[in-house]
Amino acid sequence: MPMSDFVQNASFYIEGKEIEIFKSNALVEGAFDLSPAEHDLMTLAINKLFSQRIGGKQVFISAKEFAVANKINQNYAYEVLAETAKKIYGREFKAQIYKDDLKRLAGEEDPYSVARPKGSHTPMELKSRWVQAVAYHKESGFIAIMFSDVLAYLIQKTGEAYTKYPYEKTIDLKRFHTKRLYEFCCKRAGSKLPQGKKHPQATMVVDEWKEFFGCANKYEAVNDFKRYVLTPVIKEINEQGEFELTLEQEKLGKIITHFTLIINDKRTKTAKIDKMISDNRDPSTVDIIHGLTDKELVIVRQKVADYIAHLESKGEPVNDFHRKNIENKAIAERWGLDEYYEQLQKAENERLERKEQAERERQAK
Repeated sequence: MPMSDFVQNASFYIEGKEIEIFKSNALVEGAFDLSPAEHDLMTLAINKLFSQRIGGKQVFISAKEFAVANKINQNYAYEVLAETAKKIYGREFKAQIYKDDLKRLAGEEDPYSVARPKGSHTPMELKSRWVQAVAYHKESGFIAIMFSDVLAYLIQKTGEAYTKYPYEKTIDLKRFHTKRLYEFCCKRAGSKLPQGKKHPQATMVVDEWKEFFGCANKYEAVNDFKRYVLTPVIKEINEQGEFELTLEQEKLGKIITHFTLIINDKRTKTAKIDKMISDNRDPSTVDIIHGLTDKELVIVRQKVADYIAHLESKGEPVNDFHRKNIENKAIAERWGLDEYYEQLQKAENERLERKEQAERERQAK
């Protein structure tokens, strides 16, 4: 692979530019096993090729880009890329696409779809390597990647069905399995609610969960899989703060057959808060009637809306008088504000910790 094929847009990931990841749902819900560094590299490389809109299947990631994206020392980024280049060629993944019968009957050249067609279709399982070739250029400090034909095809069709999320939210997640589940939650959080349920859910048989996490041939005992994979991963996601996950299990006799993941998307509330605040008024101004700022009022009223939705989901009607009483009670008791300020403080502490770590690494050079 000539260097000239890759040395373009060398500063795609740069300091101060937020990295928004676009990844095909076929990969988000696929099955594979990677190291955390391999997952980070594949995510950044896949996103770079898709976002550049240049087609093909060749891309490169420089050590500087990898360091900036992951907020790590550039010398360490060199080591990570060099080590990853040795192993990524042997990695494989499984993904599902669909053969759309309507496209086939219409004689379309490409009858396949990443998104599940509404009409008649046939699921197709793909198994492939991630890369066709890979090379680490030590002198120039970048890794050159030629994706496999299958992966390049999925990247090309990303626009059909994809998951979008800020990459920064994943860099402090230490486990590969946690990074995978975070993406999965971002995808499933917008799913249709099951009847009578407050939050989206994902239910799979035990073997499907194991395959998703790349553990199909590990953890023969279900309790070991739960103990060493599911429990620590869910704990790490919950500590990260964007999702609140709850795990439920179904049994046939004494045997666990299914796990259900309940996904409480706490990001939605934050997004609504930012969107609902008026552009014409300082959100920090305290309302003399309620004693709360605009932002605080939005938080409280979102809690009220959630509570009323919960009541109505149980068949309890809520009239205007009842609604007003609930809102007055919520304002008086400052519903949701303690949690909101705890999240702000946690985010600030994490920011300061990353800043201090970066300074320590800089001084250690």
